[in-house]
Amino acid sequence: MNQTLTYVLIVLALVIGMGFRVYRMTRERRWSVSRMWISPAIFLVITIGVVVLDARTSTPLAALLAPLGLVAGIAIGFYQGTHTTVRVDKPNHSLFVKTSPIGALIFIGVLALRIGLRFASGGMAAVQAAQTQPGVVALPPAAAIFGSVLLALAAGSVLGLRIYLQGIYNKADQGRPLQ
Repeated sequence: MNQTLTYVLIVLALVIGMGFRVYRMTRERRWSVSRMWISPAIFLVITIGVVVLDARTSTPLAALLAPLGLVAGIAIGFYQGTHTTVRVDKPNHSLFVKTSPIGALIFIGVLALRIGLRFASGGMAAVQAAQTQPGVVALPPAAAIFGSVLLALAAGSVLGLRIYLQGIYNKADQGRPLQ
C-alpha cells in the first residue's frame, strides 16, 4: 500500500469512529460517578506524554504553553456542561447524561486540527527521525506549540465536563435544585 492510501484509510477510520462517537454522545447515557474520572485521567496521561515528546523533539515552549490550553479546555468543558441534560440517580451513584452535539463537535474539531497539523508537518516519520538522528527537529516549533496546546485543550474539555457533572451530583446530595 502506498502512503497516500494509508493516510486516506486512517482519516476515513477516524471520521467513521468520530461520527459514531458524536452519535453516541447525543443519546442519554448512564455514567457511574466513581468511574467517570477514568477516561479523563487516561487522556491526561496521554496528553502529558505527547506534550513531553513534542517538547523533547522540537521546543520546550510546547510544554510551557500546554497548561494554558488545559485551562482553556476546562473552561470549554464547563461551558459544555451548561448545555448538557443531566439526571441524578443517587441510590445507584450514577448520572444520566445527554451532551450537546456542539460540545462534541468542538472536541472533534480540536482533535482533527491536531491530527491535520501532525500530517501536514511530516507525521510520525518526522518524530522517528528526530529520535534517531541528533539535531533533527520533529516539528517546526510553532507546530509543536500549537499541537500541544490543542491536545491540552481537548483534554481540558473532557476534564471540565466531568468537573461540572461532579458539581451537579454534589448539589443533588444537598437537596438543592439542579441547573
